[in-house]
Amino acid sequence: MRGGRNGKREGSWSPDSGRAGKGVSPASYWAPHPSLVDSLSLGRDVDEWLAGRVPVASYARVSRDAAGAGRGVGRQHLNNDDAASRLGWAVVYRFADNGVTASDPFVERPAFLRLLRDLRAGRTAEGFSVRGVIAVEEERLARLQRDYLLLCRALAMDDGGCLYLVDKEQLVDVTAEMAAAHGGSPLGTRQGESDRMSRRRLRSVRDHVNEGRGTGGPRRFGWYGPDVATGRSTNTILDPCESIHLRSAIDMALAGTSWTAITDWLTEKSVPTVRGSRWTVATVQSMVTNPAVCGYRMVSGELARYRDSGRPVVGTWQTVATPEEWLRLVERCGRWHSPGGHRATYKQDQSSQSIRPSTRKRIEVVDLGRKYLLSGFLLCGYTGEDGSMCGCKMGGQPARGTNKHPSYRCVAAKCRKVGRRADLVDAHVESAALGALEERYGNTEPDESAFPAGERLAELRAVQNPTEPTRMQLHDLEQDRADFHARQEDRNLLARFTRDRWAAYDIRQKRLALAAVVHSVVIRPVPRNRTRNAPFDPDLVEVVLKAR
Repeated sequence: MRGGRNGKREGSWSPDSGRAGKGVSPASYWAPHPSLVDSLSLGRDVDEWLAGRVPVASYARVSRDAAGAGRGVGRQHLNNDDAASRLGWAVVYRFADNGVTASDPFVERPAFLRLLRDLRAGRTAEGFSVRGVIAVEEERLARLQRDYLLLCRALAMDDGGCLYLVDKEQLVDVTAEMAAAHGGSPLGTRQGESDRMSRRRLRSVRDHVNEGRGTGGPRRFGWYGPDVATGRSTNTILDPCESIHLRSAIDMALAGTSWTAITDWLTEKSVPTVRGSRWTVATVQSMVTNPAVCGYRMVSGELARYRDSGRPVVGTWQTVATPEEWLRLVERCGRWHSPGGHRATYKQDQSSQSIRPSTRKRIEVVDLGRKYLLSGFLLCGYTGEDGSMCGCKMGGQPARGTNKHPSYRCVAAKCRKVGRRADLVDAHVESAALGALEERYGNTEPDESAFPAGERLAELRAVQNPTEPTRMQLHDLEQDRADFHARQEDRNLLARFTRDRWAAYDIRQKRLALAAVVHSVVIRPVPRNRTRNAPFDPDLVEVVLKAR
């Protein structure tokens, strides 16, 4: 293939190409087709392997890996290969989301998102040209209208963009699909009706909230569900048993009790959650900071307010807290947990004593980075009488009581026997990690590659009087460009690393750097013959580095 912008031959491949990166679900993967890999290993050129065939990507997905060992997605890939051969196409890349639903908008499909980025760029990260997609059926690719439109827009960026559905033996006309989505054809009518129904449901929710009425939905902890016999709506009448525990959790949080302690208390009381799952810190925080506890409601990430006065709408359901208490809970937690997973911060408007979003943004979604440097790295090293190590995670705790400094403590309810001063542990682990970072990354060069779809982005920016599909394609590429540079910045974080750069890192960057070299840190308990006031012993902190 032709030479790339960076002097590398497009289509070059290495054994690590295409693997899901750090933080990506192991159920999702993308990689060059095995046949292409074998050909490149023998020194053949990509064009020679293609032999005039159309380069496409194979996508496979199952919601549940019932067959096990990835056999479900494997079978789909084989079907796609057979169909590609009949069409005169060549599958250059395989994408799979194994055990990942496509019908929940809050569940991310890493392989599908990577597929979209590669289609918009017209090639994979290795430089393999991709001009189409093949899948066994439409439902494997997209169940949500949003996802289907994203796929069509990505394919339509290439004049030869093609989509083939194996089960239907259907070659989809991507251009016609785009026109249907934004025009008046039967497909557009079907898709438009879906959008109208979604908008209608959202409008109904807003109307109910503005009237101070409940909007149904899943039952919240502390309230009764619906009762057809009595005409009772869901989440309007307090459950006398659950509401007592809810109020107690609020009182504990207002008194400064740690979130972990509240979680353990609910667990020890054998209080079931609404869905019967176990209590977690996130569940407790979401429960007590839900604005419904004081009669408020959120719609699309915004606090519902009266149009004339701007004051928060107060619902007619029974409540367990005052607005002032809810504000204190939100301020302590630092965020509000919405049903959609968004978390927002607020400040109080002193003039009206009402809750108003920050003036910087209507709703400010905050970074969910950890507060303590080594949270998630530390393991409790307490050894029981049977010789087994606790091995549970240790979390950060603020200074309180006789502890004048923040500390790391074992969070396991059945242990909690190991704790250590946070700043001293941080300093010891940093000293061990900095040497490894300098040794491994001091001579590495930064990735200065350009955004792969830069030319396409420039072409779309230059279009005069763009159509709606073109504007949406431009929006998609602008987002891809921002994501590319964000990922590139993270990749370059350790390039030419020196100790002097460490102090300039924020906590998120420091944790990324530590994750590159530190596997775990085991905190051993202080021997029984020592007092609690004994000097910090670094020998009791075992830093386990990752293999090179």
